[in-house]
Amino acid sequence: MSQGMDHQETMRRHFRRAREGGVGRIVGWTFVGVIVAVFFALVFGLVVKALWNWIMPTVFGMAVITYWQAFGIIILSKILFSGMHPHSGHDRHKPPFVRSQNSYDRWWREKGQAAFDSWALDQANGNSPAGDGAR
Repeated sequence: MSQGMDHQETMRRHFRRAREGGVGRIVGWTFVGVIVAVFFALVFGLVVKALWNWIMPTVFGMAVITYWQAFGIIILSKILFSGMHPHSGHDRHKPPFVRSQNSYDRWWREKGQAAFDSWALDQANGNSPAGDGAR
C-alpha cells in the first residue's frame, strides 16, 4: 500500500510542476514557432525572387520581380497545386504510389493471399484455373 501512496504522491508533484510552468512554456514555444515560421517564409520568398530574377528574364524574357511578387507567386502556387482544402487523414500527404501500396497491402491481406493459395493448390494438383476454358 505504501508503494501506491508513493506513486500517487510522485504523480501529484509531477502534475503540480507541470501546471506551474506549463502555460508560460506553451506561450513561449508558440511565440518561438511563429517567429521561426515567419523567418523561413521570408527566406523562402527571397530564394524564389533570386531564382526568378536569375532564370526567367534570361530564358523566357520575363520581367524582374520584387520580393512581394515572389511571395505572391508562392501563395498562388500553393493554391493552384495543392488546393485550399483542409488536409484530413494522413494518406493525403503521402505520394500516390505509397497510397496505392497501402491499398494493395490491405487487399492482399483480405483477399489476395487466399486467392493465390487457391491458385497455387490448383497448379500443384494439375488443375487449370477456373474460367480459362482449358479444363
